[in-house]
Amino acid sequence: MHNSFMDEALRDCYTSIPETFYYDAAHSCNPISSWYHNCRYSLVRTWVAECYKPGYKIIDIGCGAALWNRDRLPVTGIDMNEKLLDFGKRNGYLTSAVVGDFEIHQLPGNNFDIAVCSEVLEHVRKPGNLLEKISSTLRKSGRLILTVPYDTPLSAWRYLFEAQCFLHGSLLGKEYYKRKCGHINRFSPTSLRSLITSSGLSISLEKAALRMNLAFLAEKI
Repeated sequence: MHNSFMDEALRDCYTSIPETFYYDAAHSCNPISSWYHNCRYSLVRTWVAECYKPGYKIIDIGCGAALWNRDRLPVTGIDMNEKLLDFGKRNGYLTSAVVGDFEIHQLPGNNFDIAVCSEVLEHVRKPGNLLEKISSTLRKSGRLILTVPYDTPLSAWRYLFEAQCFLHGSLLGKEYYKRKCGHINRFSPTSLRSLITSSGLSISLEKAALRMNLAFLAEKI
């Protein structure tokens, strides 16, 4: 398994989803789904724009199609789903792409100015290790833009997500939803804050959108 961050069965399930999976979610007739994805894309895009300067190098870890990049900035994406990467490149969201697991495809250290990691940590077996890997790719004072679902017993996201998985997984038979879309970790503001700071990063900004989504902007110390 090459010491992958993701379980093999979940990996296979993820790589089978179609190239328009996230595009369809962002344009869904379900207002909650479309709001959720467009909210995180908008926030990532805004924070990247605030941090970006001409010549900066951007990497998106677990990028999917990098749909947040409507400004078509130069972005290197890495993801295990080749179809999503191809969709991102064809539509100008990605400049270059690496197909595979971040653990396997080591990238140069101290090489990027901005790293994006949106809706990834909830899928991986060792999120702290992944954050350390991402931190190592950043130059000093480089920025990490991170989002995850707000997944606590009192959050709105958890119950809406469970309902979505029941509908698409149990009733409609979609394998990805039967596996809870590969979610194996749950984060609160406190737990995510602790994980970020223990990875050699300093938190600059944080935002919780309607107890649905958590977003952090952090800087490499």
